[in-house]
Amino acid sequence: MDWDLWIKIGAKFPIRFIPETLAALAVFETTKSVTGGIKRYEEIIRMLERNGSRAPLEYYKAGQWHYQHDNMLQARRYFLISLSRRPKPHMRRELLWLIFKTYLIRARPVWRKMSGRPTA
Repeated sequence: MDWDLWIKIGAKFPIRFIPETLAALAVFETTKSVTGGIKRYEEIIRMLERNGSRAPLEYYKAGQWHYQHDNMLQARRYFLISLSRRPKPHMRRELLWLIFKTYLIRARPVWRKMSGRPTA
């Protein structure tokens, strides 16, 4: 993974900006970055952690992906991990609200069934 390589190089040698293009990036429909989905994103999180990042934002994004795909257990898991990684105050508030909502969304169909109302 190129990111991993650059992080390792930066840890051992000074990196300086030079105002010329030395390389280019090409993204194709069949590349791992495009087709990898959430598994690819989880791989990026592991790479960041191996190199010392707490990665609260990355766990938040993974939680958002699961939340948007109605996988509340996984969403809650990622939100709780993100919360444990000392996020900034504004993200902390958002995470607490989202964790609470994962419990409500999961309970809603049960409540509708118990109340006799039709489920959507």
